[in-house]
Amino acid sequence: MADHAAVPDRPRTNHGVEQCRRPLSPTGLATDRFCAGLGHRGLGCHQLGSQPAPAFLGYVAGGTQSRTPPGQTTRRPLAWLDGFRLLLESRPFLILFSVSLLVSVMRPFFYNLGFLFFSDPYGIGLTSSLSTAAMSLGQVVEIGAMLILAASLRVLGSRWTICLGAAALGVRFGVFSLGEPVWFVVTAQTLHGIGFTFFSMGSVVAIEALAPRQRRASAQSLLVFVNSGLGALAGHWLTGMAYDYHERAAGGHDWSAIFLIPTLGCFLGCALLLLLLRGSR
Repeated sequence: MADHAAVPDRPRTNHGVEQCRRPLSPTGLATDRFCAGLGHRGLGCHQLGSQPAPAFLGYVAGGTQSRTPPGQTTRRPLAWLDGFRLLLESRPFLILFSVSLLVSVMRPFFYNLGFLFFSDPYGIGLTSSLSTAAMSLGQVVEIGAMLILAASLRVLGSRWTICLGAAALGVRFGVFSLGEPVWFVVTAQTLHGIGFTFFSMGSVVAIEALAPRQRRASAQSLLVFVNSGLGALAGHWLTGMAYDYHERAAGGHDWSAIFLIPTLGCFLGCALLLLLLRGSR
């Protein structure tokens, strides 16, 4: 009986799974990771129905996404410098970023001291739960502000939208500086949603209009650096300095003087936009 030549073992592959995995979109991958996380949390197959079900959901979600292969890009390690070049080349761009920096320095006065102001007996004197609820009013109004943002940008333009945002923040801080009556101070907190949405999103839209197409990503990155990086860092430092400086010997703090600082800063930013960008929307 003739010996048959030994057939080498073929590498075991699962072409079906590989073909399904390749086109998976971020949605499909996220679904797959979510289902995997359920397993780590102790949800076994008897609770999920069957083991293939999570994978099937991921493949279905991935199949609903269009195929979008990455385009050809040119490597530019120093592309982020384009944002700084725009500061020197474009006067409106420089003014907008200067105002953004100024207002971003003022915002930590609320984030760091808002709860202390509402709950301090020398301030508003609310309970901790009511202080938290009062601070949350701004986030609730922020949802409604997002709905009217597009109309404001279309009718007023980004310049006036940004000015309204800075003015809303200034009015809110001004009412905090007054400190009474309590209902008026709590109501003024609703201006936080309008101020944050109009100023932040209006600035993003203005950057898109001012920056050349090939520099927009660098310009937006610089805006994030100014608002959430440099401006926030300087604002936290200034807030702490003001809080310590205006501490009263008898106890408590001079909240009127503390919140007068961001009031003037926000209105100054609003005035700079109106005076220096007169011919722009």
